[in-house]
Amino acid sequence: MYNDSVNAYSEYDFPFPGKFTFVDVEIPNLNNNCICAISMIVVEDQKEVLRHTELINPKTYFSSANIKIHGIRRKDVLQARTLSAFWKDYGKYFSKDYIIAAHNTNSDISVLNKDLSRLQKKIGAQYYIDTMDIMSDFYFKGSQQKGDLKLDNIARRLGIYLNHHNPESDVNACYEIIRFMENYHDLDIQSFIKPIPARKHKVVLPKNRPSAAEVRQYLAQVKKQIALKDEAANIQKNTAEIKGDRCYRHGDYFGVVLNYEIAIAKKSKSMGIYLKLAETYEELGMVPEAMRVLNSGIARMRKSKGNYYPLRRALQRLKKKQKSSQVSAES
Repeated sequence: MYNDSVNAYSEYDFPFPGKFTFVDVEIPNLNNNCICAISMIVVEDQKEVLRHTELINPKTYFSSANIKIHGIRRKDVLQARTLSAFWKDYGKYFSKDYIIAAHNTNSDISVLNKDLSRLQKKIGAQYYIDTMDIMSDFYFKGSQQKGDLKLDNIARRLGIYLNHHNPESDVNACYEIIRFMENYHDLDIQSFIKPIPARKHKVVLPKNRPSAAEVRQYLAQVKKQIALKDEAANIQKNTAEIKGDRCYRHGDYFGVVLNYEIAIAKKSKSMGIYLKLAETYEELGMVPEAMRVLNSGIARMRKSKGNYYPLRRALQRLKKKQKSSQVSAES
């Protein structure tokens, strides 16, 4: 995943004295309270002393929205270390001796501190630099448009290589932005060093997945409620879709099953509903249920003359996966 080339080093590594840790993290879901990948560049007294990128096992679920952004899936981190193990080796680079640098730095710091709070730890650094602040001051002061400060837009403007949302590439782009700004604009970095805001982070444990057996038992109850037109299933299709989406974002597996199954029973025409419910069942190891949902979605989309090709591709992939598992079991 991290084989992309990065900009070549110049004769000097970094134009400013002191200790800096450039960092970029990726998150597995929309809860923003744990990480699934981290990349860092550490400089001390104008010399690089470390470049490191690592997948982190967050011990929680991955949402399709986040996977679409960074391409990291749960299966990719199953053999990866936890944040606790990572921190034993690299936490020293986030101590009070270092200034943390990133793009939208407070976001990375906040997510890291939320994750670290489960270990009764936090980032020890007291100051940070944000390349968004630097670019806002130099390029967009008084004329900033929506999207101007996105990392990919800035990298494109400055001619810096970027494979966006690859953490190794993102952190390198931040590093190169500061080197570029000093080289071409005589950057006074001291004016951009700010204290890290003191915040208390409530410890929120990652949501663990229920077992397939638990969900199957719950699904049987849901199907019965739908068939009997029980009060719990007596909601409008649009309401079920909205509630299901909310549950999906928050990792509420049972809520996803209840609301999306109701939406499907009420003949939902939203392709995303079928894909997300099938993804949920697949993640739980309930492949037959995932295939049932996809088949239902294909039939519904065909009848309404909608686009069913993504559903068909997902179904074909599942069939291939199921066939491969059967062959492996027989051999």
